[in-house]
Amino acid sequence: MTQVSKQPARKRQILLSPKLERFLKKKLSVAVSIIDEDMELIWCNDMFRTWFGPINKFRSGCYKIHHGAESPPKGCPAVKTFLHGKVEYYIKKAFTRDGEIKDYRFTTVPIWDRYGAVAHVLEIVEPVNCSRTVEEAISSQYAEMGSAGNGTNLAIFCLDRYGTITSTNPEHLRLAQASKEKVIGLNWLDVPKSMELGLTQYLNRGLQGEPFELFNFRYSTYRGDKEIYMNIKGIPLNKTDGSLAGLLCIAEDVTAKIKILSSDNVIIGNSAKIKQVIEVIKRIAPYPYPVIIEGESGTGKELVAQEIHNNSTRTGKPFVAINAAAFQDNLLESELFGYAKGAFTGAEHEKRGLFEIANNSTFFIDEIGEMSLAMQSKLLRILETGSFRRLGDTKEIRVNIRIIAATNRNLENEVMQRKFRKDLYYRLNVFKISLPPLRDRLEDIPLLANYFLNRENMLTDNKKYFTPLALLGLQKYDWPGNVRELANIVKSLLVLSEKESIDIIDMPLPIPKDIPTGSVLKEKTLAEVVAKAEENYIIETLNKYEGNKIKVAEILGISVRSLYRKILNYNIELE
Repeated sequence: MTQVSKQPARKRQILLSPKLERFLKKKLSVAVSIIDEDMELIWCNDMFRTWFGPINKFRSGCYKIHHGAESPPKGCPAVKTFLHGKVEYYIKKAFTRDGEIKDYRFTTVPIWDRYGAVAHVLEIVEPVNCSRTVEEAISSQYAEMGSAGNGTNLAIFCLDRYGTITSTNPEHLRLAQASKEKVIGLNWLDVPKSMELGLTQYLNRGLQGEPFELFNFRYSTYRGDKEIYMNIKGIPLNKTDGSLAGLLCIAEDVTAKIKILSSDNVIIGNSAKIKQVIEVIKRIAPYPYPVIIEGESGTGKELVAQEIHNNSTRTGKPFVAINAAAFQDNLLESELFGYAKGAFTGAEHEKRGLFEIANNSTFFIDEIGEMSLAMQSKLLRILETGSFRRLGDTKEIRVNIRIIAATNRNLENEVMQRKFRKDLYYRLNVFKISLPPLRDRLEDIPLLANYFLNRENMLTDNKKYFTPLALLGLQKYDWPGNVRELANIVKSLLVLSEKESIDIIDMPLPIPKDIPTGSVLKEKTLAEVVAKAEENYIIETLNKYEGNKIKVAEILGISVRSLYRKILNYNIELE
């Protein structure tokens, strides 16, 4: 009689696109694994292997690997996630690959199949960096917990495919300074600050299935009385059939790092024009008179205003700033002057305006040229009398503020065209500073580029640097967006450059014609040339046979497994 060995039941395969798999492997500084319905680890990233060892040799339950147990421990978050389909977490001691026992926090996220059942669990494991209990973290007494950025754990939360927060963890609640009841159900796409600060475009990318990274995102707490900075990674959560279920967001609080760096946030440059600006700042800073700062967008007008404030006698007071172009007249008026209780429908409490908050300090008004003539007349009264009234109130409030206004327009021309009040212009134009565009201070570009890159290196734990040819290429560009554009280009290069050295061929800018092409091309080894030819041939064959990997592997004379490995190694994007 022929003996037939019993084959184990075939497990449901986890669906990870090459792009998402690379993201999980390389972009997360914590251990990540995927657990199947039998509680076995079926995939992990490099950090998991570093901390706990490879998973292939175990082929046993995750509870065996982490805790040396024969069954899942009480409160196991993976079990709860399989049962309830929600994000779960707990803190538990676990064995490292060296046999040590350390405290880790385990967070589990569901991965659904096409029918809505939990097919797998994504598990995130991180060392415990704070002693605060879960109960303390989710309480409403956030004001007593100290400042952000003190080596705490990652904030982890999930959005559904419409952008609504469906689950959270204690660190996310601490950052938001809000209770779980107020955070769950909040739609990030509908938060005005998300649009204003650029988060919306990243969220939309994530909700279209693209993983993303966002560095140094400035985030206002739920109460709006505090700003923190976060590095955010967005990981699309797909069902096993490939359809999008939501977005996993992992945020790291970098406020402390930003504060350290911003304390050194000075004007950078050695050119004659920028030295002249610095000299003017030193001379006018001690006086309380108004200042107009003119310059193209991105030249650093707010930085100059901040420097004037820092060198003045008001430096101990908060520097208050507003962008006049960001508000319609009625909203701008309430922001500037505040309002009394009952001043209009919805005014349930009185509100202090920015003029009142800036009393005895410096008030910076950016894009003042965008302000309507009606608002200009109200600003003029503040300058003339030093007093104002809240909306809906008759009480005069006196303030002592120094107003610094900035614009990218020529206000003299605006006055001639009757688009800006002449009397307000003369009230403001006690001191004027004209900032040069970046194309007029080319010798400062290497200093600025290296400054921005070193700052981003510190924030993202990188050690990247510019080659001399790259710096030369930056000096050959026209920079219509000025210093702001340069800062953003540096951030882009830091993320997209695969090597520590950033060369001119890495630039998302046109290569100048007067730089010899031969100096751009790098000498390559034979192995590099062969690898590039192989990569191009695989891409060409995949395109020819519309991604049919079995057919492509047959033509290439390799196994399908080998083809998959080469696709991952060459970072080939599959449609």
